[in-house]
Amino acid sequence: MNTVFIIDDHPVIRLAIRMLLEHEGYKVVGETDNGCDAIQMVRECLPDLIILDISIPKLDGLEVLCRFNAMNASMKTLVLTAQSPTLFATRCMRSGADGFVVVN
Repeated sequence: MNTVFIIDDHPVIRLAIRMLLEHEGYKVVGETDNGCDAIQMVRECLPDLIILDISIPKLDGLEVLCRFNAMNASMKTLVLTAQSPTLFATRCMRSGADGFVVVN
């Protein structure tokens, strides 16, 4: 697993994630701040891992997650969010997330 795509509406968060991943030898192949762009961009680059925030504009993160799973690619998806785990963790995992991390 070498390539990563980051989807988060906060540019500082995207930058921090990118820096951490690149420091560890991962290749960030793209990033965006919204769900609509994410669908198209991920379809083009097919990363090994997607890091996805649930609260993103233009297309809800859960809908984005469902669409990624419909692609039937071998991509893994890690949901990284500040949302309540009791509300979203189960929904994310049922929608196809491979992991769920709460960030405070």
